[in-house]
Amino acid sequence: MWAGDLGGFVVEFDRRVQVRVRLADPDVGGRGFGSGYLLAPRLVLTAAHVLDGMAALGRPDTVTVSRPNAGEREFPATVVWRRKDALVDAALVEIVDIDDEHPWPNPESVGNLPARPPQRFGHLIGTRPHPVTLAGFPRMQKDPDDGARLDEQVTGRVPRAPVPWPTATRS
Repeated sequence: MWAGDLGGFVVEFDRRVQVRVRLADPDVGGRGFGSGYLLAPRLVLTAAHVLDGMAALGRPDTVTVSRPNAGEREFPATVVWRRKDALVDAALVEIVDIDDEHPWPNPESVGNLPARPPQRFGHLIGTRPHPVTLAGFPRMQKDPDDGARLDEQVTGRVPRAPVPWPTATRS
């Protein structure tokens, strides 16, 4: 997941979320886990591979989303789009409020969206290295006392555009 200053615009750190998935095969483990990013107050971008092995969508707890450092309460979510192929590994999930007494805690950065710069995503082009900062909740980064996933932030560089963008062909 991207976080930090990326070429003149800032990705908001308070929009990082944890995505949990109930797995269909109990022998693999009860739940999958991944990172996500709030694109809008209830719309989360995550990797499609986070949803691999997902149980049937009939249960309210098949996919849940929580905000770290905001009570860690899990909110049910629905997969609204998913694509996993050679070029794309992405999914969108929508958070569902089921309890009016404990609504989804929107982060401060989505409180006044018109006053903030838009979130921009796209394909890297060119041959110059691009500085990046990644943030997430790696499996190996757990609190020794309660087992909760801790966040990790890594900085680095993408050396160049790794995959050429497909071009349209005319027939």
